Amino acid sequence: MRITHCVILTLLFNLSFGQVFKNDSIINTFTNNLTKNGIDTILIYEAAYVGGLGPIVLLENDSCYFAVGEPQYSYIFWKENNQDYVSKLVTYDCYNYEAITYDSDDIWDFYYNNKARLKTEKILAPSYVEEGDTLMVYIDHYSYSQIRFMDRRSTFEYEINEFYFQDSISDRVNLNYMRNMKTMRRKLQNIIDEQILYIEDKQLIKKK
Repeated sequence: MRITHCVILTLLFNLSFGQVFKNDSIINTFTNNLTKNGIDTILIYEAAYVGGLGPIVLLENDSCYFAVGEPQYSYIFWKENNQDYVSKLVTYDCYNYEAITYDSDDIWDFYYNNKARLKTEKILAPSYVEEGDTLMVYIDHYSYSQIRFMDRRSTFEYEINEFYFQDSISDRVNLNYMRNMKTMRRKLQNIIDEQILYIEDKQLIKKK
């Protein structure tokens, strides 16, 4: 009989609860201001890393702080009066960023056209066969993307763990690789990443 084992290399709370936005406080402030102004169609996107640490530098009067290394950015897309907007938030420096108009129909169309499937499908942990047993693998250091859609009817949020998209584990084929790559959740993340890459490459969002 084939037995499924779990190779546990991660803390249990990561498995149970996932991650939260690292910029949670400033994200909430920003989105609360949007909703107070009657805006109810919002996307929050953040790419981050679990397991990395860096020293914190406090500036004069502790009015600002940042981590040595790459700062943590979050992106906010929203719709207002049939117009699309995007802005960028960051915890680890002292700048605010402009909100710009930006055509993000590719993101919104994909989300609403596939909303039901996005909410029900699962992305499976990497697994491989060893001596007749199927092993599932979890790790505690990984890159991930946190995605949250908000509208007047509901809030939908999910996490993409990049480790789940390895094609092989310990030189063995990841049995869930192709399945995970074909999910609507992965495809939506790729669309958002492409838009952000374009925004950053063209430096469309300026510091105030």
